[in-house]
Amino acid sequence: MKPLTYSDYINDRSIVEALRIPQPPPAAADGRPEADWPLWHDPAQAGPGVAWSPGDPWPRGGPWSHDEVLFIRVHQGFEVWFAQFLHELDSVLTESDEGFHAAHGDLPRVELAERRGDARPHRAELFPKLHEAISHHADGGVADAIRFMPAPGHYAINAPAPTSWLNAESLERWTFRLRRAAAAMQVTLPFFDVLATLTPAQFLEFRGRLVPASGFGSVQFREMELSLGMREAVNEKMATAAEQRAQAGAGGAGDAIRPSVHDQLTDWGRSRIQQRLKRPTLRDLVYALLNGIAIELWPDEAERNGVFDRFARRNVDAAVGDWHKALQQRAPTHSDHFLLQEQIRELGVLMSHRETIVAALLEMHTPGEPVLKQVKLFIDACLGLDDMLLRWRHRHLPFVEAMIGVRPGTGGGGLKYLRSTVAERRDHLAYGLPCLWQARSLVQNPRSMEGERRT
Repeated sequence: MKPLTYSDYINDRSIVEALRIPQPPPAAADGRPEADWPLWHDPAQAGPGVAWSPGDPWPRGGPWSHDEVLFIRVHQGFEVWFAQFLHELDSVLTESDEGFHAAHGDLPRVELAERRGDARPHRAELFPKLHEAISHHADGGVADAIRFMPAPGHYAINAPAPTSWLNAESLERWTFRLRRAAAAMQVTLPFFDVLATLTPAQFLEFRGRLVPASGFGSVQFREMELSLGMREAVNEKMATAAEQRAQAGAGGAGDAIRPSVHDQLTDWGRSRIQQRLKRPTLRDLVYALLNGIAIELWPDEAERNGVFDRFARRNVDAAVGDWHKALQQRAPTHSDHFLLQEQIRELGVLMSHRETIVAALLEMHTPGEPVLKQVKLFIDACLGLDDMLLRWRHRHLPFVEAMIGVRPGTGGGGLKYLRSTVAERRDHLAYGLPCLWQARSLVQNPRSMEGERRT
């Protein structure tokens, strides 16, 4: 029997041979002459009478660019670590889905786009503390902003309580794996420093023939977005240009045609995306956990409304108090009043999501039950994972600007599109777990919440 070798185990030959120029499409298909592409099977282009094969030293001369090796290898490195990210996150999603399904059926799918714009104002008899704030804060139009606030916790999914199917050991394992996934993503951030040693002029030596290929079509990056929960964002990106124009003509989202992932992917890639769209996501899991905690701690709806009512009133009082302190004893202007009204309205939007309120309460208080303690650590790891994807995007942005400025990307995107991915007004498109980020706006000093049942 052949002894095991390092090369067999690591598969280093495949990694080395992966560095190659693919065969170019026919000139008639892309409108560019074949001479723009180095043909690795052509002895004339690989040196005197020697054909180049994958894994050989990079050829010199002709259309070959020495600096293209760096560009390819860095992106291959990204894909290696994206795969590790997905390996860790997939294991958590698979195990949690199996556990939830065995106890309660399918994990509920969270569709945040359906939650926008239809929440009715709260009812005074259900949320008396919040309603009292209308007379207490009658100046500057704040009363109207409070009057039309949606009911705190209006949006929710009715998921079962977490302790009915979870245990601390599983949560601890999942927390560890999510932290490892975040560390894998962290590894790739310095890759941009290496890639930045490529000058814009060096990049232009080979950039022109990459059109319309683009990193926008990285299947694994899209899978990471989907796994975190951004189904709606990826669905938008998957729409073809014709579909986007039809949506825009019918009053759909967007003021410009976005680059299409659909056009960037192979059949293999599109198949992976379609399979991923059917699977549960981290957003589904986290939102189910937070709703489950609310149902477990406050099973009676009236009691739950009471907790949310006092919490909402405290946030309104804190916002108005902070506003007065910021005036520094000067008379408020019309602009000051407008900003306060907008802040109160935004608080109402945030507190209309049950998950956001529960995440804030969980952040403020230390749970007593072992499983809930581990849920809190798991939630922290989820936020850290979402943060790492955002950090990657933010690191990508200045690199692109330094390399190509405001010119369009090879896939039609460019700087304007990339900025929209980190500053999207519809938070559910830019964040995997918006409730965890929004909860930070609602966290209050725990001592000011005495009398609340602690999570």
